[in-house]
Amino acid sequence: KKVFSISKKKFFLRFFMVWQGFKGFVYGLFVAALLLLATIKADKLDTAISNAIFFPTSDLCNGARLNETTFTSAFSSTGGWNKANAKYEEDAFEIEMYHNDPINPNHTWSLRIGKGGQMMSLIGPYGEANANQASKYAAWNDLVTQIVSVDTNLNKQAPYFIHGSGPYMRDVGMPPPFYNPKLALDCQSNQCTSVNWGQQAHIPTVFRSNTIYYQRYRDCGRGIIEYDQAIYRSDNDAINTLNYINTPWSNVRTSTFGQMQISNPSGKLEKPTKLEGFGVPQMRNLDTTGGFTTFSQIPDEASLIRPYNPGFCIDLNKQGKDVVANVPCDTPGSRALKLTVQYNNSVHFSQWHTDYLGYNTFY
Repeated sequence: KKVFSISKKKFFLRFFMVWQGFKGFVYGLFVAALLLLATIKADKLDTAISNAIFFPTSDLCNGARLNETTFTSAFSSTGGWNKANAKYEEDAFEIEMYHNDPINPNHTWSLRIGKGGQMMSLIGPYGEANANQASKYAAWNDLVTQIVSVDTNLNKQAPYFIHGSGPYMRDVGMPPPFYNPKLALDCQSNQCTSVNWGQQAHIPTVFRSNTIYYQRYRDCGRGIIEYDQAIYRSDNDAINTLNYINTPWSNVRTSTFGQMQISNPSGKLEKPTKLEGFGVPQMRNLDTTGGFTTFSQIPDEASLIRPYNPGFCIDLNKQGKDVVANVPCDTPGSRALKLTVQYNNSVHFSQWHTDYLGYNTFY
């Protein structure tokens, strides 16, 4: 009986241990399932938030082919930044969006989105387009492409700028840098959207921020990036009125792009101007332009002294070998060049390139 009693106790002890282990295993599976479900729901929530406010994109932004757009959250320095803020590059980084064009390498680019939703880097065949972050109090929160909203009335009392990246690094005791808190991030297919709580740029401040910023980057193919912005007021505060919006606030590395051309309401580009420092009279209200601005590398001196016209037409006053399509289309007595492809010659139609580029292509 004594031996049986001891064996019985051991049996129950072992059964208890196995049962506890089994319960732990089941509990672990349950927790893992909850975490997986939470992750799936979080991803769906990010997608829902990111797409809640934007209208459908343009039908013209449809040139990106499958697998040409990729994303990575793995950080690696791109280099070329000013030593004042280079150490903060990883702090600013959120995700990289990359387009690889197997046909035309000039259409390949890398775009980096910062933690505040701002565009912190854009690299193409021309090199780095983003400014080198030489400002002492601004590490990827001023010299970037972002949203900036201003209340011009309250700005008379104290600086009132809500940045689409984060505040300046002037708050004593606060570890720099600090970026707009992320509410959602959704990067899939050929687009990436970041939703952030916009912060007052000048701190400390007496003002609060009730603004949510949406910034969407979309790969359109052919080297084109569509950049959309949306601003959402999270309350009906009548005191804070955002009545001046930079659309967008942007930056350029002048060693890469040294000149700027502004469109006018007639649809033409104005005379190129050399990029100067901030505040030099180049800023224009959007309604005085044709809706866009271009930045370009500085060409030869001859092209700097004449206005650029996007159209190239034939001067009908010339004949023979002098007839070339090199005059602006608003020149009196000119007409547009017409290219006619005839059969029975060496020109061939390329179906593959036509499908890829979206327009008829011959070689």
